[in-house]
Amino acid sequence: MKELNSNDDKIKNYMRTFNIIDENVLDVICDVRKEIFAPNEYKSFAYSDFQIPLDHSEFMLTSNVEGTILQAMKISNNDSAVILGSGTGYLAACVSRLANKVLAIDIYDDFVRYSRKNCTDNGINNIDFECKDVNNSWEIIKNFSIIITTFSIESPDVITNNMSNNSRAFIFTGERNSPIKSGKIISKTENNGYTREHIIQTNVKHIIKGMN
Repeated sequence: MKELNSNDDKIKNYMRTFNIIDENVLDVICDVRKEIFAPNEYKSFAYSDFQIPLDHSEFMLTSNVEGTILQAMKISNNDSAVILGSGTGYLAACVSRLANKVLAIDIYDDFVRYSRKNCTDNGINNIDFECKDVNNSWEIIKNFSIIITTFSIESPDVITNNMSNNSRAFIFTGERNSPIKSGKIISKTENNGYTREHIIQTNVKHIIKGMN
């Protein structure tokens, strides 16, 4: 068992206040240092309840939202995962510690370069990064058992229409101008049925269209 340092204890205790209690998830959050993936001027805010601003008017998800997603998705080492809207690569790096392989997609090329460098520098080598406008490539999610979006969409249909059997998707939905979006898990069963479970509400940006 990994020996905890005092900072790990603080991070774990903070995450537990949001009912994130899965020890595997807590270990991943401590192992993948979020401050490495945060912009220089915001590294000290990495684990705070604060949306760290990025270029292109984007934001990192807060740590409690990331932890909630990781815990709720129940990712195993048999899973392959795709992260849509990978930003600085932090969430993808966390998922890579739980899943067999990960594809991280972002519409911004500089985000992709930054994410790749952060992961390479930290010995994370089971993630492929790709710059892509997913609006033109939704069919790509058929290849994965785990789908995670970090942006919101107005309707889940584009996800459910492209999921493979026995896959799970975490998505945010809500009207474009609504300040609060609903995070939910959609699971697709072998008979093409779906289950939906509400997980969290938070403020996330709406999907970007027409970049590429």
